[in-house]
Amino acid sequence: MPGAGEASQRRAQQLCVLGAASALYVLAWAAASGIFQSDQAPSFDVERFLRGANRQLRMNDLDMLHDSSWPWSSWDILRNLARARSGRSFLSQPARIGCCFGREARQLSIPASWPPVGAGQAAAEAASRLAPGPAVFWTSMHFVAFLDPLAVLREAPTWLGQPVTIKSHCLTSPTYCGFAPGSAGGLCSSDERFRRLMHYEQLDKHVGRQWGGVQAFNEDRFEEARRQFRAELWPELRREGVALFMCGHPLFWCRLFEGLGDAGVLGLIDEPHTLFLPSSLHDSWTSQLRELFAAPRWLLVAWAPFHALQTRWALGIRVAYVRAMALHEPAVGAYAPETRPQEVLVAPIPQRPVVHLLLHAASLVQPRDAGGAIHLRRWPQDLECGARCPKALLAGFRCAVLWPYDVFTMKLAELYAVGLPLFVQGDF
Repeated sequence: MPGAGEASQRRAQQLCVLGAASALYVLAWAAASGIFQSDQAPSFDVERFLRGANRQLRMNDLDMLHDSSWPWSSWDILRNLARARSGRSFLSQPARIGCCFGREARQLSIPASWPPVGAGQAAAEAASRLAPGPAVFWTSMHFVAFLDPLAVLREAPTWLGQPVTIKSHCLTSPTYCGFAPGSAGGLCSSDERFRRLMHYEQLDKHVGRQWGGVQAFNEDRFEEARRQFRAELWPELRREGVALFMCGHPLFWCRLFEGLGDAGVLGLIDEPHTLFLPSSLHDSWTSQLRELFAAPRWLLVAWAPFHALQTRWALGIRVAYVRAMALHEPAVGAYAPETRPQEVLVAPIPQRPVVHLLLHAASLVQPRDAGGAIHLRRWPQDLECGARCPKALLAGFRCAVLWPYDVFTMKLAELYAVGLPLFVQGDF
């Protein structure tokens, strides 16, 4: 039979990550305070609880408590773990990290939830009263990885005290520009000079090979594009106060911003770093990438844990990763099950027989309440809006069923952000 302490740990781990860490931290404090004095006392080991709390926070070396509004951080766990191992008493008050390193710790006013209530309106009102702040320029063939950073930048008046000018130059296929949230505001580039020097009209062409257009550009024309960008656009961008460049897939395009003054560069990696590059450039670009992002003002971030592991394997460097939160979605939709109380959204999946089995099983289930049968609606086949359904409409379903592939796309984050209950396979 497991000891009482082990059972408590198992129950704690059924909570959310922060809840589990909090429960284990409180159990460690209680054990150190002698609250569990009994014949079972050896089972309530302070060090075991603290190690468990640390494991909860250190998954993939990510500490979710630093720079947050949570009342304690991993520093408290590690400090008390060291004290427990040396036989010293448990310190229950949160640590002041700044005093221990001879400098003041930087306190960031990051809210516990996002967006703050009324944030969008507050930011818009503040922006109308404040002087213009810095500008941010970004480009990529993928826009999805940039949706959360852009949502944060739009709220800059509430956390920076200045509005940030966003210069969006996504170069995705024209087909996908219509799907981009906020595309009316210009996620896709409308600057003819930039589109011309990047040979935009040829990028999505399959010339001689799949994605041959962008591969040919990267191999034959990119160096000329770099020179034109520096000569034609950079002087203007410098006058407009561009302080940060952001670049994504293909990551090779981050080289556009080499040597441009003191501006910082944020690279978001959501595909292999050599994708869309001819094999003749693989080795040289791998070396260049390591050198570029070793510079003080250059930062490389992975869009998901998978890409962080992939980067470590391919490049031998460790990078932080982010979790997609779809921060733009709460402003455009909220869960409203009263709209379609008897309808369940079934997300698209390549394996159609699986969907047919689910639909058949649902047809055999008899309703147990007076509300009537539950109807499964395939998206996009069974919806009038098809693939272009607004999130406000999807948020009206009672719940949604997602498949393995969907948990690795923005779909999961967007539906979660509007508050829609989600069902996924138990393996996930």
